[in-house]
Amino acid sequence: MVSKTKKRSSTANILHMPLPLYSKAIPSLFLIIAVLGIFLHRINASPIEHLRVVFTDLLVPVFATVSEPAKEVANKVSSVAGMRDLRVDNIRLTEENRRLQQWYSAALRLEAENRGLKSLLNFKSEADYSFISTRVVVDTGGSFIKSLLLPVGTDDNVVKGQAVMAKEAMIGRIVESGQTASRVLMVTDLNSHIPVLIEGSRYKGILAGYNGDTMFLEHLPLDSQPELGARIITSGDGGLLPPNLPIGTIVSNQDGKIQVQPIDNLGQLEYVRVIDFSIDDSIVSGDIMQ
Repeated sequence: MVSKTKKRSSTANILHMPLPLYSKAIPSLFLIIAVLGIFLHRINASPIEHLRVVFTDLLVPVFATVSEPAKEVANKVSSVAGMRDLRVDNIRLTEENRRLQQWYSAALRLEAENRGLKSLLNFKSEADYSFISTRVVVDTGGSFIKSLLLPVGTDDNVVKGQAVMAKEAMIGRIVESGQTASRVLMVTDLNSHIPVLIEGSRYKGILAGYNGDTMFLEHLPLDSQPELGARIITSGDGGLLPPNLPIGTIVSNQDGKIQVQPIDNLGQLEYVRVIDFSIDDSIVSGDIMQ
């Protein structure tokens, strides 16, 4: 019992002992070093600068060592976040891949079905066409005629009846062709009448020029209701022009007069393309071979 009382009194005496002198001086020492560092940092003398560099060289490895654990923790956190993002991306890509596989299967099925139907109907694909590009040498347009002269002719396989396109759309057709030159009748000329249809529908008509800046759509079915902005394309009827060539867009429909604006600016033509559309001669002549 006495020994326990002595131990408790000795422990209490240790706790109440005064701290050593050097432990009280440590905060003051750090404060002095900080003030000295600030003072040295503001002095630009060469010895002081050299001392500052040495001091920095000594401190950088220490800071690097101390910060290494923090970097490791940050890297671990970043890795965990990256794994979470990868898991989300993996789920999204798996879903997209599943949908693409469905579309791919549907495309293969439709391709096989289309091939089978063509074989069943003995369907003949539309003829391909090539073209030759050339510049416009003379614009002979005026109040009574809308035409162009091109420096290409029969020597370049340019013949009468071929379609002529600018940047995006058909702007006319060849009406005269010599060996080295040809004349283009513009779609806005009074003598231009082109079989066309309204894109997105099967309404067919005739696109007629009136020597102005626009054209008019004529001979449409009575039940047709063309919308403003609808594109007008060649129908290919008669076999002289290739089908599906864009020409213009509907800009007005007043009192049954459907006005069509050319897609390309016909007043600023520099280069054009002459379309060589290969067709069966029997279609043009009307002599259908059995």
